[in-house]
Amino acid sequence: MSVENSTVVWQGSTKDIEFSYTDFKGNKTRRKVEVKKVLFDKEKQQFYINGICQERNAERDFKEDNISTMIKVGSKRYYFTEWMWTLDIEVSDWLDHSDFDDQTDGEPGLIIGKQAERTTINLEDPEIQKLMKKVKDAGSEGDANKLKSPWPDAQPIKRTSSEVRAVTPLLGIGIFVMPFIFSWFTLRKSHTTKAKVIAFGWLLLTLLIGFSNPSKNSNANTIQEPAAREQVSSAFDGLSDCQLAGSILVDLKPISDSLINYANNNRASTAEHFNHWKKSSGFDLKREALTKKYPTQYRLDMVQSKAAIGLEFRLGQLSRDIHSQLRKSPSQPYKLTNQYHFLMDGWKAIGNACSEEWELSR
Repeated sequence: MSVENSTVVWQGSTKDIEFSYTDFKGNKTRRKVEVKKVLFDKEKQQFYINGICQERNAERDFKEDNISTMIKVGSKRYYFTEWMWTLDIEVSDWLDHSDFDDQTDGEPGLIIGKQAERTTINLEDPEIQKLMKKVKDAGSEGDANKLKSPWPDAQPIKRTSSEVRAVTPLLGIGIFVMPFIFSWFTLRKSHTTKAKVIAFGWLLLTLLIGFSNPSKNSNANTIQEPAAREQVSSAFDGLSDCQLAGSILVDLKPISDSLINYANNNRASTAEHFNHWKKSSGFDLKREALTKKYPTQYRLDMVQSKAAIGLEFRLGQLSRDIHSQLRKSPSQPYKLTNQYHFLMDGWKAIGNACSEEWELSR
């Protein structure tokens, strides 16, 4: 694109910018540019951005009219005119309005826009008068969103009162059910003060209710559970590491055998059939009963006992692997996974470590 007749209105270094751009062939792409210059073609009344296009890895000129989105700088987005203000460039200083003087037919008015898209505003129009009064009042009150420029594309970034984000039904439900998490979403600038007060008021109320009315059942559980754990632990205090490991394996073996036998004898089963078998055989209930029977903590020297109770986890993983394979490939024979080999290897390792003590205890 030729910009030979253009004037450099700014040159220097600034933050990289990003925008969507439509080239002369009509192809729309996302561009990230290291800006070098801003140029203005007086004849065409057109601005250009000159810089290094990271997508093309070369210097390019970008016509303002072909930029189809806001200009992104870091996490912020600007309209083209606003971005020009960050470079201390006033767009209106460069545009030529001399040929628009006869467009108002003698009526008092203000002509805005570029030559290709000029617009005439009648300042005596009642709606325009109302708008100008609002702008004047906003300026006298120090409103941060007061009008900065007469150009139509110079929209303020901050939200106006009409753009305040409402609390959606989903967010409202979230605040009601889990105020500890969702109340914080109302701290975004787009939500009203009323929404923030209601959300955090409800959060405070739930905290007060929680502290003032502790559940009696929860107190009973916290008192009884340690006692129950203590009774379970004391039942095995007299056993050695291998004796406790042996007791765990004796209880684990029928549960493990039932799953392995199912896997070997039902290679072309389905996930639904497998779930039915687990329910009818009480597979998961038996595993849960085993974990409740034995301690949750072991002495450091009880290596084989910890390994034995860990085989229950391997058994659960093997069960999930079988279900996953049958669900994904119902017509394919089931293949034993690594969890099966981990289970068998762990069983053998404990047997090798404790075989002598088990023989002596018979």
